[in-house]
Amino acid sequence: MSLFRMAVAAAALVLTSTAVSAQDQLFHRKGSVVPTVDQTLTPEQIAQIPQLPQTPSCTPGVAISARGNAFGTSGADHVLTYPTNDTNEGGAWIGNTILEISGACSGLYHLEVQFEKDSFYTNCNGSPGPLGTQDDVSIYFRNLSLPGFPVLGSQAGAWSGEGDGRRGTGAYGLVVRLHAGDTVSTWVHSDGGYFRCLAVYTFAAYRIGP
Repeated sequence: MSLFRMAVAAAALVLTSTAVSAQDQLFHRKGSVVPTVDQTLTPEQIAQIPQLPQTPSCTPGVAISARGNAFGTSGADHVLTYPTNDTNEGGAWIGNTILEISGACSGLYHLEVQFEKDSFYTNCNGSPGPLGTQDDVSIYFRNLSLPGFPVLGSQAGAWSGEGDGRRGTGAYGLVVRLHAGDTVSTWVHSDGGYFRCLAVYTFAAYRIGP
């Protein structure tokens, strides 16, 4: 290497060292520390990191539709069962009787039930039996998770009275706030104990808001 090239290289090294030294002095004068990629963050620093939206621990979308037919009822009130489940979005429908808000999110729910009673045929409950009467019959909601299993909304619920004829119908809808752990079922009231036959009946539930 020529003496000229060696002199140029030496001058460049001096300038570079001087620049780095000046930069370090600037950081030190300001009390700063040059960060490294493996620097451990303090809890205070971690708290400043923006958090991404978390996946909810519950299922926000709930839509249920269930139905049955030829259900005989008399005497004391009892739970109505639904042999056919058409929709169970969110998995909150348990077995064939209960809406369970366990994996589903708490919030506002719309519940509804509809039915048509029958007094023409004797095959209610799947086998020949007594003819259904035209007497009052109703379906209502209970919360099975609270002491005393309180009625949700009106106990009259979906109601078909004596004057509604041999194919009387009833329908009832309710918006109610349910919480994680709540379980809801529908109950049949026969008013007087005489045999009734529910020819067809349906239940639906939707989560409509937080």
